[in-house]
Amino acid sequence: MKSYNELKSEIKTLKLQLVEARKRERLEAQKRVRTLCKKFNFSNEEVKSRIELSKKQIIESGLNERSKALNEVKHLCDEFGVIAEKMDDYEERQNFNFITQILHTNRYRHLKKIIEKISKSKKRIKVIDIGCGSAKTFSFIKQMGVDFVYLGIEPSEDLVDIANNRYSQFDNFSIICDSVENTYASFENVDLILAMESFEHIREATVIRIIENITKRKFKYMYITVPNEIGPAILIKNVGSYLMGWKRYREYKWRETLASAFYKLDKFERHSTRHKGFDWRWLAQNLRQNCKIKKITTSPLNVIPMSFSPSIGFICEKD
Repeated sequence: MKSYNELKSEIKTLKLQLVEARKRERLEAQKRVRTLCKKFNFSNEEVKSRIELSKKQIIESGLNERSKALNEVKHLCDEFGVIAEKMDDYEERQNFNFITQILHTNRYRHLKKIIEKISKSKKRIKVIDIGCGSAKTFSFIKQMGVDFVYLGIEPSEDLVDIANNRYSQFDNFSIICDSVENTYASFENVDLILAMESFEHIREATVIRIIENITKRKFKYMYITVPNEIGPAILIKNVGSYLMGWKRYREYKWRETLASAFYKLDKFERHSTRHKGFDWRWLAQNLRQNCKIKKITTSPLNVIPMSFSPSIGFICEKD
């Protein structure tokens, strides 16, 4: 007969196994829900309002494939506490076709090099991701197999819900639903600060304050990427998106595209929190005043001149 301590130890082991098994089941459930939501274009409202039917009721009522799928989504959401989600809008834009996929994955090539460099001298890397969206970057770094702790900062509740739904089961993942200005205390002893395709969605005066504040903290590297909305690049992007049937160009009127291509940004309203009117050059100057720019990157290859590059990246170090 086993002793009390042996049985207690076995029970503890079984509990841990049950927790891990539940996590795996939840992940599989989320993948299934995501697949069905994408295939049938379900909305959250549609799933929430759906009354779940039993298998017998489904057979008797002869529901079509979409209704059956919706019923399965409802069941999985209730059973595992997952969220009915498709890709968020930004992910859908990134995956529009192979050209947009190449252009939007280029920054991860540079990120990989930075992570590899830091990991040579640091066992556990601390990463803060400003405007992290659905935290795709967490998944990317995780796939690299390095030891890291990740903090995402995102003001959109919907995107925070998606990120939590995907990654909250990982101990090294956390996310704050707030603006960067309210989270400066988190920027101490950070190995890598990220702001990839984020600062163009924040008013310029606020970005200046953000950079001034976070560069006062102790950090090793900062990697920022922004779209190029001026010069020949914006003309190529908007004409290209029009020809591809990609809706990006619709933010601009054609006269505004031409004005931006010739650097005449005073010909239309000033930049707010979208792409139109954004000028990466003021950001570069602000970074120079507060930290050291080690490298400026272009896309899809670094041989592309900045005036033709669809996006601009800044790899910075603490002064």
